[in-house]
This record gives sequence, C-alpha cells and structure tokens, in this order.
Amino acid sequence: MKLAELRERLQGHGVVLAVDAGQLKVTAPRGALTLATVAAMKRCKAQLLEALALEARCAAIDKRVGELVPAAEVNELFGNDAARALTERQWKEIGDLVGEGLMLWEKLQRLQETEIPETDLAEAAA
Repeated sequence: MKLAELRERLQGHGVVLAVDAGQLKVTAPRGALTLATVAAMKRCKAQLLEALALEARCAAIDKRVGELVPAAEVNELFGNDAARALTERQWKEIGDLVGEGLMLWEKLQRLQETEIPETDLAEAAA
C-alpha cells in the first residue's frame, strides 16, 4: 500500500490527522481504526508527519500569494493596472513562493508514492 492510499483510506473513515508540537495527533470515530491500520500508521509515522508539514507549508505559500495578488485581480492581472501596481519586490516574492511551492508539491507527490510494508493481523496485535 502507498502512503497516499493509506491517507485516502483514513480520510474515507473520517480519520483526521494533525501535527501538534511535532507529534502526530489522530482523531477518529469509534471503530474506524483497525489493528492493521494502526500498525501501518506506526510504520510510516515519519512520512505522515512530513506530508502534513509539506501540506501546511504549501497552504501558507498559497495564502501569502493570495495576499499579494487578491483573487479578484488574478483573472485580470495581466490586462489591467493591477499588474503595474505590484512592486518589483512583490513580483520577486511571488516568483520565489511559486517556485518553492512547486518544489514542495513535487516532494509531497514523491512522498505519497512511498510504499508501506503490509502486515498481518498477528503482527499488528503484537
């Protein structure tokens, strides 16, 4: 199973993953987590934490770009005075943020393809 498949499975069962002070926090409805699922989460805890951190940074980048270029201006950005209203420094920041965001997104995509070794229930119960 790949990390992305595990995350989709968890989300489909209403499981919410979060990071709190560097620790993985799991909120799940009663009965949503099987022994095998918990074992899989333990085996890839570092990857789950990294994926959540990458997603948080991408969201922060998206928010900052949105602050620099309000959504109402995006569609008309290159056809009106909004583009000229941005300073050279703001354009550089946007370029840097977009570049970082693409790099992080690619890293997240590679991470999502990480194979998680399967386990049997006997191993999970141990």
